[in-house]
Amino acid sequence: MSFFKFLIRPLLLLLVFCQVCTPTSSIAVQASPQGIFKGKIDSIPCIIVPATHEMVYLQIIVKGGVNNYNYLSQGIEPLLMSTIANGATTNYTLDEIELLKSSYMIQTSLNFYPDYSVIQFKFPLSSWADATKLIGDMLGKPAFHADDIENARGDVSMGSLTEAGDRWEKLRTTSTQIIYNNKNYLKTPWGDGLNLNAIQSDALKKLYNTIFNRNNISISVYGKVNQTMLTNLIKINLKWLRSGSSSVASTSPVDITSSTLNIVGGQADQKITTCMSNAPKPFSTDYAAFLLLSELLQGRISTVNQQKKYIDELQVHYSNNNQCLFSIQFTASDPDKAMQLIADEIKYLKKFGVKQAELNEKRVKFISHFYLDQSDDNWCQLLSLSSFYNTTVMIDGLDDLLQKVTVSDVQQAAVNYIKAFSIFYSGQKDEVNNLIFTQKLQ
Repeated sequence: MSFFKFLIRPLLLLLVFCQVCTPTSSIAVQASPQGIFKGKIDSIPCIIVPATHEMVYLQIIVKGGVNNYNYLSQGIEPLLMSTIANGATTNYTLDEIELLKSSYMIQTSLNFYPDYSVIQFKFPLSSWADATKLIGDMLGKPAFHADDIENARGDVSMGSLTEAGDRWEKLRTTSTQIIYNNKNYLKTPWGDGLNLNAIQSDALKKLYNTIFNRNNISISVYGKVNQTMLTNLIKINLKWLRSGSSSVASTSPVDITSSTLNIVGGQADQKITTCMSNAPKPFSTDYAAFLLLSELLQGRISTVNQQKKYIDELQVHYSNNNQCLFSIQFTASDPDKAMQLIADEIKYLKKFGVKQAELNEKRVKFISHFYLDQSDDNWCQLLSLSSFYNTTVMIDGLDDLLQKVTVSDVQQAAVNYIKAFSIFYSGQKDEVNNLIFTQKLQ
């Protein structure tokens, strides 16, 4: 049984802040994993994170994301990945594959992001030899049978509908598409029904031969696996991997320098305002300061709102990919008052900064919540992100990274990145005050 999962952004609390305006309690900090390996094995970038349990999470990270296909082919990469993960090979029928996966207790899942995709295999350590041999066959010799493609088409369509059902996420996606009009991020990983129905096996085979190469994938493992075991997997079971080129998107981040208001259609039951600003590239110089800035802003807005009660629900998100976007979303019976509250807090922080005691408190809270939230699934999502950016700093260096952030760093991050908002309102134009929504954030 495979678990088919579509994600446009990481769900880690560390990377995606999504909280209703309620206070939280402090929690003791836990330790990060030790003995991490990061390096190339047979020319392929690899990361191994030790675990104490007997399960292995093996990930194949395929770079490029929406850069791997044109607008009319949206959905082709999930369709390809699902066909590979859940279909027959040239050596085994689908029934035989399912029987072997059941015997070795292999579970597959698929995650899709704007810049990369992930095929993940979960299985017991005791099945390592047999499981990795089968996985090598699944990845290297997909049969692309018509029935497998049709089954995958149904899975992808279902995933697309599930993703579209989240109104908050849907509005963030719509907003990102408008901001990145005529560029790579206008496309979405899951596509739509019209795109999917037009994609046939020849197109899948062409994409497969383009993106499955040594320069366009990386491998990460979470479990009791050593470097020798992974080396044998790559040199024996993945020896078919060809040389090739990387397809990482070269789109430059959009610079939002003046506030604008966009009306994106009314919703009878819930009208959401999405405010988007610039953000630093993940793992760049300003990255840690911006993570703490996000925590500080969420906390300050929530604290003020506990008294004024202008905001019904608040969500704060850092896209944590090459889109380089930060968003504040809210619902409110009076959007103008809620928008003014948020603008006032941003302007106050940019002008007066933050006190050392407040920064220390938020830093401890941030790290505590990060480690509290690290389930096995979340470690794997963080691991795939780290693998894409070829760093382990958020796995074994988070505390050191954040401890270096000063009050000046946080204030400067606000000045440098939250220069203005591209605002998207899912209501009617006459329900909001354009002057309030497009005011200067200085």
